[in-house]
Order: sequence, then structure tokens, then C-alpha cells
Amino acid sequence: MQVTIKPKVHVSGKNKPSLKLDRNQPGVIEQDVLNASTGELNPAALKRSLIQRTKPRSIKESKSAAIKLNGADSAQKDNETLDSVAFSEIACQLETVRLRLFRLLINNDLGRSELAKEYLFCVEHGESPSELFCLNRSELRTTKTDHQTKNKTAKQIETKISDIFRLILKADPTRIDEALYDQIQLLHSIHFLPVFLLQVSHRVKDSFRKHKSKSVDPAFVRQLGIETSQISKSRDAMVNSNLGLVKYMSRQYRTQNMSPEDLYQEGVIGLMKAVDRFDHEREFRFSTYASYWVRQTITRSMGKHEKLIRIPINLAPKAPAVFQMADAKLLENNRLPSVEELSKLCNMTEYEVSTILSFYRPTISLDVESDDDSKSTTMMDVIEQDQFPSAINAIAESTLKDRLSDALNSLPEKEACVIRCRYGLENQNEMTLQDIANTLQVTRERVRQIQNSGLKKLNLKFGDQLNAFLDDD
Repeated sequence: MQVTIKPKVHVSGKNKPSLKLDRNQPGVIEQDVLNASTGELNPAALKRSLIQRTKPRSIKESKSAAIKLNGADSAQKDNETLDSVAFSEIACQLETVRLRLFRLLINNDLGRSELAKEYLFCVEHGESPSELFCLNRSELRTTKTDHQTKNKTAKQIETKISDIFRLILKADPTRIDEALYDQIQLLHSIHFLPVFLLQVSHRVKDSFRKHKSKSVDPAFVRQLGIETSQISKSRDAMVNSNLGLVKYMSRQYRTQNMSPEDLYQEGVIGLMKAVDRFDHEREFRFSTYASYWVRQTITRSMGKHEKLIRIPINLAPKAPAVFQMADAKLLENNRLPSVEELSKLCNMTEYEVSTILSFYRPTISLDVESDDDSKSTTMMDVIEQDQFPSAINAIAESTLKDRLSDALNSLPEKEACVIRCRYGLENQNEMTLQDIANTLQVTRERVRQIQNSGLKKLNLKFGDQLNAFLDDD
């Protein structure tokens, strides 16, 4: 194809000629194809211009045009130039292969048992069921808009799926009764994610290699490998063609705790989640749907690494609203609002508000060296611990007991008994004068006289030693 340039020269304020091209005339290069400073051709812009002008009708023609322009580019470069038609075709192919793979697993004894084991293993080890199946694409999803009703229905579906898989493991794999058959048919309405089905397929292959069971048909394993290979290729094509979106969105976030590479990696994880959950039958672009998952994954990872103590995921999105309202009320009333006021203003419970405020308090490391001390002591060296009794207090108590024992042994037996009972020196139970009088069968006045006599003797002989144990205040 012959390319011609027809410049129309006009003089600008600085007497520098510029090019103005007729875009409607065929064979004319647009202005953005030329370098503004040198006037040379931009190969990348020329390539985009030629692809847009040709507009091939089929997917094969678009791929062949990209291959001719790129030369011997790889399949990854080919996937990066996918248009919306080709992308929808790959998404439709991914859903078709996913459905075939699930039916292949659920209709086989080994595949059905491994599917149940993998699901129950993931749920019992704390993995969210939303990472295993997509409720929004399942036929059992609720159509009501009430948020509480949706959560209740989702919990019921999760419990129902777990019960079905437990029945599958308990039942005889070679004999399925009518009740179990109906339960298995119910699983066909659940949209299990491709990544979960790939995990189950790998478990089936490993089990077949290790045990070499004769009951397993080798054709089933071969067909399983074909389906998994097609799913992996479709997922890789969809992910590679949207890496530019992840790169663009990850640049919008800046944090000191995470590098740009980590943000990009988290965004790719969100993109892979969007690929597994995307519904090609709905009337919206994949980039619109994937941007939500990419943004959610990046913001959640930033929330995890922002503080040393991680805030719960369900409270992290609510934290900015609490602090914005607190700052607004501080400027308005010249004081910080209480937890009760913030809970009413933010429409949250007091527990949620107090949890958010406690997680966002500043943290101080106990190993940080003090700048004021020339000996470079840390806070751990000077902080007072209250978990165990102090060694000094333990020694002081032991010494005080020894001094009191020596002092009381120097008194007559009746005076020592009265003082021990009056101040609870033996069993930590203080007795009144009347109780001691009833025990000794004397009058209350006589007990008081014995007590005063004993205290005077202790003050004269051991007063200086015992007063040293008293606090200064």
C-alpha cells in the first residue's frame, strides 16, 4: 500500500511550519502518526492507524492483521490486541468449557468424590465459599434487594452445598439412589469458579497417578486434561489482554508500606477474580466489571499493610467516614465527639466505632532507642511490667514477715496472740476486739489493754526496723 503525505503549511506565531492532514482522504497519514519535533513516522501509531482503518470483520482476520504488523510476535502480544468481539468470544468459550469440565467431574465417581473433598477442605480451613463459587451467577441466587435477605439466602446455599458434599462422601460411589441423585442435580445450578475446578482436576490427576486405580477410565483423565488446558488458555488470554487496565489503576494508589510492584500484583489477583466471575451475557464491558475487583483487591491489601495491627476487612471501608465525621465535629464544636455521637452520625454500632478508633491509634515500638539517653536504652528497658510480681516487692514482703515474726516472738504469748488476731497476721482475717474477747473468755476492755501493751513494746524494740517498710506517703 502506498503511503503519501499531503502537508498544508501555515505559519505560526514562531514562524515554524506545521502539518495539517486530510483524514478523510485514503492513504493519508494522520497527524499523531508523525513525531512533532522531527517529523518522522511513529511505527506504533502507524500500526494502530492501519488496524483501525482495515477493521477486519472476523476474529481470525483481526489476529492475522496483528501478526502481519508485529512480525513474529508471541501469543501474548496477539492477546493484547483483542477487540471487544474477540474478547466476548473467549469469555463465551471459557464458560462453555467450564460447564463441560464441571459435568465431567460430577458425573464421574473419582471426580465427584475429589470435588466434595476439595470443597469441604477449603471451607473447614477458613476459606470463604465466595472464592469457590459465584452466587450472583448461580440459579439459586435470591432476587430480592434486601441486603439481610441476600446474606441469609447465601448462608443457606453455602450450608446446603456442604450438606450435599457430605452426603456424597458418605454414600456408595458405585450406587446412587434417587434422593442423592436429586441432590447432585441441584449442584448443576451452582456456578463453581474455574479456578476451583482446576484445583479439583489437579487432585484427580494426582490421585490417578499415585493409585493407578483400574476403575478409573484413562479416557476420562485424558479428556480432563484437554478441558483444563482449554480453561487455562482462555483465562490467560483474558488476563493478558487486560493487564494494561491493572497497570493504569495501580498507578493511582500511593502508599509507603507497599511498592508499586506489589500493588500491581494485587491488582492482577483482582483481575483474575473478575475473569472467573464475569458474565458475558450481560450488557456491559469487561473493563467496567474488572475495575471494581481490581480496585477492591488493591484497597484491601493496602488496608492490611497500612497498620501493624490489621483492621477487619468489613470495617476498613467504614473507617474514612468515621474520621471525616470526627474532624468535622471537631471544627464545629472545638471538641472530639464521643463514641455514642459518632455511632449515631455514621449510622454504625458503638462496637464498630470503638473498634475502628482502637485499630487506628498510633503504635510505638518497644525496641526503639531513646534519643535522650546517652546509653541508648529502649522503652522495653524502662517500662514497668505488671504481669509478674516485682522482685524488690517480693524480697521486701519476705523480709517484713521475718521481722514481724521475730518481733512477735519476743512478746508474751497472750499479747502476741491478740496482735496476730487483731491485725490478721496469720490467716489474713482481722478480728474485732469483741471476737477476740469471746475467744479468750475475757472482757473487751481487757483485750484492748493487752493490745496496747504489746504495741508499745514492739514500738520500743522494733520500731525503727518496722517503720522502714512503710511507704513515704
